[in-house]
Amino acid sequence: MFKRPYQYVRKTYLALTNSIIFLPSLMAIFSVGLSIFMMTFENSELSKEAKEVLKFALVTGADNARFVLNAFIGGIISLMVFNFSMVMVVLNQAATAFSPRVVPGVLTNKSYQIVLGTYLATILYCLLLIVNIGKTEEGIYIPQLSIFVGMCFGVLSLVLFIYFIHSISRSVQVDNIILMVYNKTFNELESKKVSNYQDYQTVFDKVSDWHTIISNQSGYFRECNREKIVKLAKKYDIELFINLEEGSFLVIGTPLLKVNKEIGLEAMNEILEEFVFYDNEYIQDNYVYGIKQLSEIATKALSPGINDPETAIRTINYMTLIFIEKALREGVYCYTDKEGTQRLWEETYSLYNLMYRYISPILYYGKSDVMVMDRLFAMIECLLSAERIKGKLDIAKIDSLLLEFHFTIKGNIEGEQKNYLNKTLIRINLLLSSSGFQVPFFE
Repeated sequence: MFKRPYQYVRKTYLALTNSIIFLPSLMAIFSVGLSIFMMTFENSELSKEAKEVLKFALVTGADNARFVLNAFIGGIISLMVFNFSMVMVVLNQAATAFSPRVVPGVLTNKSYQIVLGTYLATILYCLLLIVNIGKTEEGIYIPQLSIFVGMCFGVLSLVLFIYFIHSISRSVQVDNIILMVYNKTFNELESKKVSNYQDYQTVFDKVSDWHTIISNQSGYFRECNREKIVKLAKKYDIELFINLEEGSFLVIGTPLLKVNKEIGLEAMNEILEEFVFYDNEYIQDNYVYGIKQLSEIATKALSPGINDPETAIRTINYMTLIFIEKALREGVYCYTDKEGTQRLWEETYSLYNLMYRYISPILYYGKSDVMVMDRLFAMIECLLSAERIKGKLDIAKIDSLLLEFHFTIKGNIEGEQKNYLNKTLIRINLLLSSSGFQVPFFE
């Protein structure tokens, strides 16, 4: 644990922030602090003035105070149980109907956490008030202003319950799940500066004779502390190249890094400590995980048990937008130090590799559905016609992908279906005319 502080801290942070109990726990702690503050505030002059203003809403009598607080506690506990049950139903449906990998995204929905946190905070607050109602040397002590605040929390909980019912009914809709994954993926991809990408072949030629550093861990490489690695590179006056993509599985002894000159064991260990290996996939770490989730949602929709091609088509549309944005960011990502010196290069998935990897399952399961196949061809058409990425596509690889589509589909369509797809192929061939490539028509 202490040998890899960044990895431990990062894993702990992700485990906490992606847990459904994160915000509720913080709100529960806040409620305890608020109850202590309100008990102290009850004896102040300002409290007496507030009681005069709010006299119409204050509880009188110890029995009435206990009754009101008990009613809120019992009712909110029932609401809390119901809400937790509904969240579990949503998680089960998300994992079954869409993909198990979208579950962390649903869990981190802040609205659910705020609702559950308000319930928990209200219960704890009211419990602490109940135990402070009783006889004192000066008579029966009733924290009227504190109870009024507790009543406000109770009413807020009822309002949030109505909001929760509305929110939970929307969250199980497939369109909202797809949109949530798309937005997270697109935002993460957009955060990568286009100017920081360098040509694959140029960088590969540069690092071909560099020294190799092997991994001292096994597992899925999820991320690394790039800022710290750049600082270490500057400290030891070296340049580094991460020669595998995030999400890759590796074992101890697998090549992980390349360095432009030999370094000592201490420096090597310092650098390796900044790499994090864990099992979960969070879109905020890598946009590729979002593309994978969209692909799995589309594939699941095309399975015989669900048979929902419209969902697959909608998912392909969003993937098209992501691929267009990715085309602007082709190459090896470069990180510089504060002086502008290039210190770290990181290999990334090429657009072709991403498309082949995550379109292939959709192609296989949807090859007999002419509408899904037409949408896949239309995806290529959009890429070829998008003004933003003119000249950035590897046409030879795009043509290879089109031929893969053609070969997979041709034995699964007939008659009018072929004519329907040929209309899209005519438009694609027009876009490819200047390159010399042409996609054969279905006959």
